[in-house]
Amino acid sequence: RAADAARLIGAAVSGGGAPGELMGSLVDAAQKAWGTESWWASYTEIAHFTPDNINGRAAWVAFERLIGFAQKRLVYHRGGWGVGEVTEVSHETLEVAVRFANGRKDRFPAAAAVDIFELLPDEDLRALHFRDPSAMRALLRQDPLAVLRAVVERHGGRATTSAIENALLQVGI
Repeated sequence: RAADAARLIGAAVSGGGAPGELMGSLVDAAQKAWGTESWWASYTEIAHFTPDNINGRAAWVAFERLIGFAQKRLVYHRGGWGVGEVTEVSHETLEVAVRFANGRKDRFPAAAAVDIFELLPDEDLRALHFRDPSAMRALLRQDPLAVLRAVVERHGGRATTSAIENALLQVGI
């Protein structure tokens, strides 16, 4: 339940809630949820996840992204490498290993991975395309509105025509 509380308070902070009022409770809930993990001290340092951080949104987003890196999790490299799959997370060396769609493999320091990668939900078109491109194309033929809905959801309920075109281009449509 502490993890749920941390995620709920984290959503409030990310959504614009006052960090001065919420960060203490957020860090407290997160520590109860994950404080015994071997990575806790390192991740909180990387994310600057402290009760007195006035940029609570950035701290929570970074911390949540760090705990989201897990084997088989899909990520998007914003620097042009595209979608990749996390193959290893080393809590000892604080590195994230990723295999990209083109076969390229690389290791990234966790502190850099936080800034470089976007964690992809399973329903994201880029994730669907990475896992099974033919099923993605079949979905487009059978239920084009589901594809459009996925794009609009990715853009927070508001997607311009160019955002839709760009999202479809990213999956080869």
